[in-house]
Amino acid sequence: MKTLHCKWNDDRINSVRLNKLTPMDLHRDNRYLTRDLPRIKEDGLWYPLLVYKADPDWWNNTWVKHRSSRCTYIDPRIASDGFIWAIKMGSNRYQSAVHLGYDAIDIILCNDANECVKLGKWFAQCNPLNNINSLPYMELYDYEHLI
Repeated sequence: MKTLHCKWNDDRINSVRLNKLTPMDLHRDNRYLTRDLPRIKEDGLWYPLLVYKADPDWWNNTWVKHRSSRCTYIDPRIASDGFIWAIKMGSNRYQSAVHLGYDAIDIILCNDANECVKLGKWFAQCNPLNNINSLPYMELYDYEHLI
């Protein structure tokens, strides 16, 4: 199995088959081709995808009514546990992994969508792998209190 591992180390990271995951949305403009794909080809995956388990009834009866028309969607995949493993943060990186022929990718399975967003915003704002002036390196900020 060809797995795209991330550089970030965290005990919560697990590798999951791509065909088990469902992106909550895919951008119509295929921005992953110019934004994420070149970076992943050159420097690998920095951070894991952030995923949570969504109830299929909620997905099919509530979520579908609120989806953006600026995005495309795939049919949800129901995992063996009866849930949809929804990619809340990382659909562009998911598309890049598919494009590059990977079978699996590193994820953090969060408790809910809010936890995904909080952790994703922390990665985006602090970028601790690539920013030596990031607040975590100066011991001024931690993300544990967010989740």
